[in-house]
Amino acid sequence: MLKGKQTMKTLAFIFLLITVIMLFDSCRKCKCSDFQPGFTDDEKEWIPIPEENDTIFFECGDSVKTFIVTYKNTYFEKPSSEAPWACICPEDGMDFYYFEMLNYKSTNYIEELKINLEKDIDGFSMHFFWKGFYNDLKYSEDFTSFDYSIDSVFIGDQWFHDVYYKILTDSIELYFHKSIGLIKYKSNGFSWEILN
Repeated sequence: MLKGKQTMKTLAFIFLLITVIMLFDSCRKCKCSDFQPGFTDDEKEWIPIPEENDTIFFECGDSVKTFIVTYKNTYFEKPSSEAPWACICPEDGMDFYYFEMLNYKSTNYIEELKINLEKDIDGFSMHFFWKGFYNDLKYSEDFTSFDYSIDSVFIGDQWFHDVYYKILTDSIELYFHKSIGLIKYKSNGFSWEILN
């Protein structure tokens, strides 16, 4: 009887040892691609310069609107696995970048721009979101690209080159510059241009 228990313990130990060796061996044999996470310099140009809590001013005649950068963050989301032997490769994760600026009036915002960038092994994607008013009604739209680019736009006392242009409605237009962000927008017959 004692010999049988000893044999069972030995077999259990051998089985456990083989299982552990196989787990380590399978992780050692994990083949990851050459993909390195992170945005390229060209992709980073879509990230506006202003930092969180910065203010951005737009003027139309004698009126000035104040936007506040309420959120700016970039991070890498690693894949998770409940299996301790699972191989986790860089290409299994995703890079994110979020940017948000709001124009407040009292306790309600009037206009909002959000930019979301995402990148994984399958590629790079952009998502833009504009919220405001159209003919005195709340209006919002998501878009992933601009209609076209403009070589140069003169705003205030300076030229902006390589400006991206988007028509959202017959009275809402956005002008976007890489690294600076929103530089001009037209809304309900008014043209608002960046001051700073």
